[in-house]
Amino acid sequence: MSPSPTIAVQRDAGIERVSLSGHWGAAEGELVETAAAELEAGIRSTDVELDLSDLSHLDTLGAWVINRVIHRLESRQIRIRFHGVREAHQILLKETIYRVFEDGRRPNGGLVFGILADTGESVVTAFND
Repeated sequence: MSPSPTIAVQRDAGIERVSLSGHWGAAEGELVETAAAELEAGIRSTDVELDLSDLSHLDTLGAWVINRVIHRLESRQIRIRFHGVREAHQILLKETIYRVFEDGRRPNGGLVFGILADTGESVVTAFND
């Protein structure tokens, strides 16, 4: 059995040092989500050092969840610095950066409005190409 994803927090002079360890991957998805929620809720400082040197496994799901937590913390004006990130993990974290997507729905304006909006979008796209 693989080691569960865990977090350990040390508070020192306004800086929180957070160490992640264990397997942060799809096989432990529910545990990863639980650890991430604890991490996000437990931060009290505006300056955080995130230590990833003890991660025994990180896959796409784990990297995306970590990036989501970072995005949410940064939206609260919390500064995040990384420590101990292996090259493979750095690449994975960079490739799974958290993004907020638009929902893709158009304002409710009826059929004619939708046709005109789609036509306008097509014209702009064609012009830009």
